[in-house]
Order: sequence, then C-alpha cells, then structure tokens
Amino acid sequence: MNIVHRITVLVIISAIVLIAQSQDTTHPNKIRRQRFTCPEKSAASNCNCVDDSSETTFSCPNSNPTLEVTVLDHSRVYFKCYDDAVHDFRKLPNITIGNVSLLSVTDCMLDEGRPILETFGFLGVTNVRNLGYYNYKKAVQYNAGYFEGLEQLENLTLSRGVESLEKDTFSRFHNLKRLTIDHNSLDLLPGTFETLENLTYLGLDYNQINELKPGLFNGLRNLEALSLSFNKIKNLSAGSFNGLNSIRMLNLRVNYIESFDVETFAELTELSRLEITLNQFASLPSGLFSRNAKLKTLILTNNRKLATLPEELLANLQKLTIINLSHNGIRQLPQSLFRGSSGVTELNLGNNRLESLPEELLSDQQQLQVLKLDHNQLESIPEYFLERNVELQTLHLSHNQLKSLSEKVFSKLTNLKELHLENNRLLTIPQFVFSGTPKLEELYMQNNLLAWHKNSFKHEELSFAENDNTPFQVLTKLRILNLKNNSILTIFQDWYINNLELQTLDLSFNKISALSDTQLQFQSNITMNLSNNEISQIVFLYDLEMQPSQIINVDLNNNPLNCNCNTLKFVQLVQSKSKNGLQFTIDQLHCVEPSNLQDISIDHLQTKDLLCDFESAEDCPKKCQCAMRTLDYTVIVNCSGRGLTEVPELPTPSKLHESFNSLELHIENNLLIELPNLTRNREISQIYASNNSIRELLPQNIPPSLRFMDLSHNKLQMIDDQTLITLNLSTHLETLQLSQNQWLCDCPASNFLIFVQQNSRLISDMSAVLCHPSGRSLDSITVNDLCYKDYTTRIVISFMVAAFGLLVGLISVLFFRYQTEVKVWLFTHNLFLSLITEEELDKDKLYDAFISYSHLDEEFIVDELIPKLENEPMNFKTCWHVRDFMPGEMIMTQIIKSIEASRRTVIVLSKNFLESSWAKQEFRQAHVQSMEENRVRVIVVIYDDIGDIDNLDGDLKAYLKTKTYVKWGDPWFWQKLRYAMPHSLKVKGIKSAVSEIKLEQVKTMDAPTAV
Repeated sequence: MNIVHRITVLVIISAIVLIAQSQDTTHPNKIRRQRFTCPEKSAASNCNCVDDSSETTFSCPNSNPTLEVTVLDHSRVYFKCYDDAVHDFRKLPNITIGNVSLLSVTDCMLDEGRPILETFGFLGVTNVRNLGYYNYKKAVQYNAGYFEGLEQLENLTLSRGVESLEKDTFSRFHNLKRLTIDHNSLDLLPGTFETLENLTYLGLDYNQINELKPGLFNGLRNLEALSLSFNKIKNLSAGSFNGLNSIRMLNLRVNYIESFDVETFAELTELSRLEITLNQFASLPSGLFSRNAKLKTLILTNNRKLATLPEELLANLQKLTIINLSHNGIRQLPQSLFRGSSGVTELNLGNNRLESLPEELLSDQQQLQVLKLDHNQLESIPEYFLERNVELQTLHLSHNQLKSLSEKVFSKLTNLKELHLENNRLLTIPQFVFSGTPKLEELYMQNNLLAWHKNSFKHEELSFAENDNTPFQVLTKLRILNLKNNSILTIFQDWYINNLELQTLDLSFNKISALSDTQLQFQSNITMNLSNNEISQIVFLYDLEMQPSQIINVDLNNNPLNCNCNTLKFVQLVQSKSKNGLQFTIDQLHCVEPSNLQDISIDHLQTKDLLCDFESAEDCPKKCQCAMRTLDYTVIVNCSGRGLTEVPELPTPSKLHESFNSLELHIENNLLIELPNLTRNREISQIYASNNSIRELLPQNIPPSLRFMDLSHNKLQMIDDQTLITLNLSTHLETLQLSQNQWLCDCPASNFLIFVQQNSRLISDMSAVLCHPSGRSLDSITVNDLCYKDYTTRIVISFMVAAFGLLVGLISVLFFRYQTEVKVWLFTHNLFLSLITEEELDKDKLYDAFISYSHLDEEFIVDELIPKLENEPMNFKTCWHVRDFMPGEMIMTQIIKSIEASRRTVIVLSKNFLESSWAKQEFRQAHVQSMEENRVRVIVVIYDDIGDIDNLDGDLKAYLKTKTYVKWGDPWFWQKLRYAMPHSLKVKGIKSAVSEIKLEQVKTMDAPTAV
C-alpha cells in the first residue's frame, strides 16, 4: 500500500509541473510579477520603508525626506523628489521593484546623457509600459539615448522641461501608441515623429507652437487623434496636416488662428470630430469642410470676431450630427448653410448676435432633436421656420427679444418635450400655440411680460365653457411649468384640471392677489411656488380631497396677507400640523393687515383675532368699530377708549347674518359709572368693561347668555345678594374678572366672599381680588374673619373710651387738689410744660441773666451783648458785675448771690475766659445750680477759637460735650440766644420764634454742635 501511495503522489506532482511548463510555453510574453517588499534595514539604514498589502512607500533620508517612492498594487511606481535637492541616485540602496506597468517620475533630475533607466537604476524597474516624466526643474535636450531599454513603451508623457527634441528622439519606439508632450516651448522639426508608425494619439498642448511646418506629421499614418490646443498657431495652410490620413479627431482649441486655407482639412478624409474654439479668425473660406465627408461633430465656438458664415459652409455633410456654433459674433446666417446635411441631430447657435433667421435655414434637418437659439437678439421666429423639424425634442429660445409668437410656429413639433422661452419680452401667446406639441413636458416662460387675468383667453361665444381655454389646456404631459416673474393675476384651472401630470408650477414674483382651496385641486404630486406675489386673501371653505400618498407643496412666502376671518380655515390647517399631503412653506409669511396683527407669522396667529369688517357701517353704533368672527360666528362691537359715559344701542347678530348668534362687547377704557339693562340682549356672550368707574353690578346688567365678563379696574365695593343670585343661576357663565376694585371686607360683604370662594374656578384673576385698603386677598380669609373683627373692634373701642374717661377724671381731681406741687414736679421733669411756665418757679429772681466773662473781652460785652439783651425787642434784665455788684462785699459771695438771683448764667467763653480764675468760678457755681435744679441754667456763648475741647477743664469739657451752645458769628446768633433766654410760652412772639428757628438740641459724644 505504501509503494502504491508514493507512486500516486509522484504522478500528481509530475502532472502539475508539466501543466505549469506548458502554460509558460504557451504565453512566453506574460509578465511575472513578484510582490515588492522593503529592503533589509542594513541595506537602507538611512531610509525609511513602510509596507502594507497594497502600497509600499520608500523614502530617504529618514528625517525630512527629499525623495519618495510609492509602489501601488505592485505594478505602478510613483517617484518624486522634493526641496530642489541634488541626488546621486547611484548611492541609494537598490530596492529592485521588478516588472511594472507604470513609472511616473516628478522633479527628479536626469543625468545628462545617461538613459533614464540607468539614472534611476536603484529602482530596479523592468518591462515599463507607461512612462511619465514631469520635470519642473532643469530642461532636457532629449535624444534617443535617454530612452535606451524602454523600447517596449506604449504610452509616454514628457511634461515640462523639454528644451528640444532631436530628430531621432523617438526612433526606438516602434510600439508607442500614445505620446503627450505639454507645457513647454517647442520648435518642432519635420521628421520628429516619422518613426512612430503605430502612434494613435499625439498631444502637443501648451507648447507655444506658432506654426506647423510641412512634413511635421510625416510617418504618422495610424494617428487617430491630434491635440494642438493652447498654442500660438496663427495660420493653417494646405499642407499643415499632410500625412494624417487616418486622423479622426483634431483639437485646435485656444490658439491665435487668423485664417484658414480652403484646403487646410482636405487630406483629413477620416476626420469625424473637429474643435476650433477661442481663436482670432473673422471669416471662413467657402468649402472649408467640403472634403470632410465623415465629419460628425464640429465645435466652432467662442470666436468673437466671426460675424458671418459663407454659403453652404456645412452643406452636404451627411454624417454631420452635432454642430456647435455658439458664443461667436454671428449676426446673420445664409439660408444654404446646412443644406443637404440631413443627419444633424444637435445644433447650437446660442450666444451670438442673431437678429433674424432665414425661414428655410433648417428645412433639410428633419432629424434635428436639439436646437439652441438662446442669448441672441431675435425679435420673432418665422412662422414656418420649424415646420420640417418634426423630431425636435428640445428647443431653446430664451434670452432674446421675442415679443410675440405665431400660432403655428410650433404646430409641427409633435415630439417636442422641452421648450425654453424665458427672458424675452412676451406680452401674451396665442391660445392654440401649443396645439401641435402634445408631448411637451417642460415649459419655461419666466421673466417675460405676461399679464394674464382670468378672462384673458375667454371669448364671448365660449363664455359658458367651464375651462379657462388657456394655451396650456392641451398639454396633458406637462410636468414643469415656470412662469416666474411675470404679471399674471390669477391661477388658471387648466393647470389643475387638464395638466394632470404637472409636478412643478412656478408662479413666484407675479401679481396673483388671492388663493382658494379649489385652485389646489391638482391630481398629481406637485410643488407650487406662489411666493412674492400680492396674495392678500387665502380662502379655504372645504377640506381638500386628495389622492392617497399625494403631496401638494405650496410656497406662500413673502405675500402681503390680510389676516381676516376669510383666512381662518387656512390658518387652522397650517397650525394643525396635519399629516395629510397638503403642505405649505410659510416661514417668511407674515400678516400685513390688519395693523394689530402686522408682522405676526401664521404659526403664531390666534384664530380668535381673525376678523372681518361689517359690510354696512350703518349697522355699527357710532364711535364704535364692528367686526365679525367666523371662528364662533360672533359679532364684535368695539367701543373701547372712546370716552363714553353710557353704552350705545347694540346690533342683533342674527339680523346681520343668519349664521351669527353671539355678540362680544368691548367697552373698556371709558368713563362709564354704570352698565345698562342688558337682559334683552340675549346674544351678548362676552363683555369687556375694565378700566371704567363702574360702582355697582346689578341683576339687569347680566345678559342671559353671558359667558365672559371683565369688570377689573373699576370702583366696585360690593356685589349685592340679588346680583349674586343672578350670577349663580347663570348657566353659561365661564369667566369673571374682578381684580383691581375697592372691595370692602366687612361683615355685610360675607355673602360676596362666599360667592367668590365657591366660584374661584370662574374668577380667572382670583389671586388679585383684594380687600381695600388692606390689600389682603379674598381667597385667604373666611367669613368668621370678617365678622369677628367687627365685634372685637367695637368691644375694644368701648373699653378704651371708658378707661380714658376714668383716667381723665382722676387726673383732674388730683391736679386741682395739689395744683402747685404738680406744676413744680412737672416742670422739673419736663412734662406738660404747656401747663406751667418757668415764671412760676423763678418769679422771685431779680435778673433774667448773669453775664460771666473775662474783663479782657469787655468790649464785646459793652458794645454788643448787653445793649442787645436789654433793649427792644428782647428787654431782658441782666446782672453785670461792673454795674450791679455792691462795693465792699466779698466778690465770691456776690457771684453766688448774683447767679442764684438770675434765671440764666451767660458764659462768654474765650481764651481769655479760660485763663481767668474768677470766670471759671462763676461757671462752676452756675453749673452746680443747674444740676441741683435739673434745669438748663447755663448759656455758653463761644466768642472766639478755644482750641481742642478735650484739653479744657473737666467740668467745662463735660458740659460742652453734653450741652448745646451758641457761637458768635453764627447768622442766627441773636435768634438762638433769645430762644435760650428765659421766656413764657404765653409771651407774644415766642411761639413764632420757635416755629421759625426750629431749634433742635443735638447731643454728641465727639464734639459740641451749635444750636
């Protein structure tokens, strides 16, 4: 068994080897690719290599690398150098990438004279099929030696840095199919490309080539595409393209071509696409394309000097299908321009200066599907201009000067699907202008002068017809209709009755003034733009019937909406956020009228504010405004703020309109002191009477159907029991407002309190219903509080009166029994001084005042003080020691006697006084007497600066810190001194002096204060 098993295994292995060898023999040219991996670190110690499954990146040096090699999918190599660094690629470690399909090198300088593969030999690439060298640095003079080893190249790109090309540069490339040389400054020599017999594409863009020398393209017998765009070629001659017998595509875009030889393209018999854009020629020779029978696409645009085209320039080109002659300066076209070229399907003549069109211009283009004549100066389209273009599907006539259209201009366009008439001056269009375009799906007519109204397309003989008979009535396939920015006044019913597949209707920036629900009865999903119109009325009467899953989106932004009662249904529909298919865009829709709702958005409207004025002003009371609210079929009479003293006669809602059965009365902010008898006004449901002077509420003031009454801010004090009964029996009453009145909170108001508290759910401002004047809330007190307070108050007052009477009697008896003793005691304790006077205590004293001073201040005493005190109007008697002391008697004894005989002692306090020992003795004696009698006997007059009080003697310092004084120099000096002198309260003039001076005794612990 073991031998058999081994033999079987050997047979299988041999078979696998033979199959592999046979595959290698069968496909000798198949490239074997091995996965490229990073070199060992020891071989590239100064480089960094990152390897993953699909991408390997190799960079040198490690920090701030100046070159980077990226290998993608093991077949594409991108090699880039940075920072203008000079590299010696021979010193780099070999990374041996192997077979690759693409090698792209950017900004890595070639070694002069060395082949490209040797210069970048460290890469180890082989079998390169596509090579791109992008050189932004040193220019290279290329020759065949640079491309040694690259004979198998199929695609070569040399971008920038090509200084010159020697004639043999491409001699090694027998398999090259695509060659791109761009962004250089080249002077190409004939024979440069003659060895590239298999080349199919040659790109020579951006090379500043100014001429094509004869023989330049010799040998390129298989070239199919040549691009010469963005050069400086000025003229093209008959031999410019010799040798290009197979070319099919030629690009001459953005050059300086000024003229063509009539034979320029004669040898390009296989040419199918030609682009000549942004050049400088002003005319083209007749027959320029006559030999290009296979031409399919011609792009001849943006040549602004080209004003006209020769006869039959594009005639008899049966293969020609696409012609683009836009953005030139063409003013007129010859009628034979396209004659015989019956295969044209797309023709673009837009953005020229055409003012008219030959009627037979397109008579042979029966296969035409797209025609663009936009952005010209056309004022009209010939009636039969499009008669034979029955296959036309897209027609652009926008941005012209069209004022009208012939009724038959589109009559043969039975396959037309898209029509552009926007940005013209159309005032109207014929009623049957679209009768021949039943397949029309998109119609653009925005930015014209269309001023249609509801009768624009109606005739007297057809006035009975239900349809509007608009030009759109036959367009049953119409999906898009754009009429933006015209002067259309109405929404035609044809759009929602006949245009059954309409999906987009743009009527923005027109003059539509009203919208009704019937105008939204579309049968398909549609977006309708009505923004920026003059829609003031939106009237919805019924719920819109819509198909299941149907969506109608209406944009109503920026319209001057009048938010009256007619918009009620619309507002309710918007605010309901209904999930049905009718949707409105209204984020920029606000009320413009009435003034009280101005600038309010629809989302924030209160439906109760949507009102309509009376049709007849005679039905409204004078000085009042009347309106109707369809929300609850209520008539509103607004007489607020009119200075009324009585309520006018009110209308009966049911007589105004059979559907109205309620009246809302506004009489707030007037001068009313009472309400009228309203029991006969059975339809009054709401009364707003705040801010008046209403003093009472009576049963006859309450209508039978009253639901709401506002009596706040009046002068109500109480509601009587009969009125309370009426309110309790009112079955309709829902809300009562009573705050800011003068409610009495006494025992008679107990029934009112019970009503208020039992009906708190009716009184919406209950927390603000307060007692006057206490301000206590009625919901916080009880009936016991009201009545108990009344009884207690009576008892307390009676007791106080009795007690006061007893006290007065007792005092009277004691006073008359001990009259003298009481007066002395009262005067000593400063009590009831109005009952006594100092005259009674000091009646035996000889002097009013003893004058104590220093003899050094005698001039002030003699000249000022004594004359003023002893003469009118004071007339005081003073004791002056110079005059009144008895000679021979001891001075100290006389001082004591004089002070005791005087009602006051006037101390003239000065520096001199403080230095006089006699003066100090006089002060002490007077101070002692004052303390003994507990009376103010000492009057201190500060005559001059006495310094810091804290430095004075103890008694004097203590006195000045606790008693008042008079200061010489004070404007009120004499009045204050006179008040301090003894006087009787009954003496004439004393009372007025006290009132005038209002002398206050000020006591301070820090410093004395002047009286």
